[in-house]
Amino acid sequence: MTEKWHLSQEVNGRLKNLDLLVLNEISEANPAFGSDENQVYLVRPDGVQRLDKTSKARIAALVWDDIIALAGRA
Repeated sequence: MTEKWHLSQEVNGRLKNLDLLVLNEISEANPAFGSDENQVYLVRPDGVQRLDKTSKARIAALVWDDIIALAGRA
């Protein structure tokens, strides 16, 4: 069974003990698996940021930048 994610208060409710959640956009237009590109959403307690479809390496760098920023505020 596949759970559909709707970016709403439900997602933010799942962030109780998380600072960052990365959600893959999986659709016919963006299969995510078997591709060098992906589209993701960065979900934080203060909101959701949609990243346009880009290389997985670029997404990894952006996620890493977020992790570094989060570590710096601790």
